[in-house]
Parts: sequence; C-alpha cells; structure tokens
Amino acid sequence: MTEPRPGPGHTLIRVEAVGLNRADVLYMQMAERPWRIGIDCAGTVIETDPASDALPVGARVLTHLPGGGAAAEILAVDTPKLVRLPDSVSSVVGAALPLAGLVARRLVRTAGDLRGLRVLITGASGGVGFRWCSWRAKKARKKWLPSCAPASHASICAPPARISA
Repeated sequence: MTEPRPGPGHTLIRVEAVGLNRADVLYMQMAERPWRIGIDCAGTVIETDPASDALPVGARVLTHLPGGGAAAEILAVDTPKLVRLPDSVSSVVGAALPLAGLVARRLVRTAGDLRGLRVLITGASGGVGFRWCSWRAKKARKKWLPSCAPASHASICAPPARISA
C-alpha cells in the first residue's frame, strides 16, 4: 500500500493517539461498517500542501473527523480542520478533547448568561463537564457546584475555575 500524499488544502499527519467516542461504539455494533473508527485524533504534521498556509512539519495537532477514519497510521486532513496541540498536552489527552470540547463549547453558548444563578454540573470530571466548568467559570467568574468523585475534585477546582464544593 502506498503512503497517502497531501492534496490541495490538505496536511499529512502521523497519528499518535485516537479518541474513541459514542459514535465509534455505535459503529462497531453495526452489521455493515461503512467507515473506519475514530473521529478524534492527535498526531504530528509530516507533510503539507506547498501551496497552502499550513502548520509547519513537526507541529503537534489534533482534529475532529465526523466521518470517521482517524484510526490510521497516516492521515491526509483538510488543513483548516487541524488545531495546534500545546506541548504541555500529551497526544493521548489531546485525542480525547475534540468532540468533548465541541459539545462543551455548544453548551456554554446555548446556556447564555447565568449570572446570579447557582449551577450544578453533574459529571464534572468527564470530558464535557470539565471543559464546561473551565470555560464557564473563566467567562463568568462564578461559583460552580461540581458533582464528581472526591479524587476528581482537586483537578476540577484548579484555576482558572473557581468552584465551591
């Protein structure tokens, strides 16, 4: 099999970690599987379309591929669908962020102004709950009431979120 090449507007990445989501579980339960699992992944840029304004070779990135296919060694991804992954975040953690982050972002926007309200976040140590608490607390500087295991409480209450138990 030949290695993929980046077409116009695409970037080639070497996949380092794949995040599995509910969509992947549902897919694996199907009799016919129309696509390869993996809608979230993190990796490293190995080649870019010379004509595009892409991230440099060696950049660590993450992406969300609603159509699946992230469970591969090498992927050609639409360059605008790539987000730089900070060095402080491992590829394994990065691969778990895209879908949870997108859902949390939508919840933050949908919830609107919650000033003056107390909010109970169930599942605050999960991917969506943690991102929601972090973004919401950063935006509104309010107190949040997380519902989580005691071992998870310290990481949820870490700055920038100000959360009361």
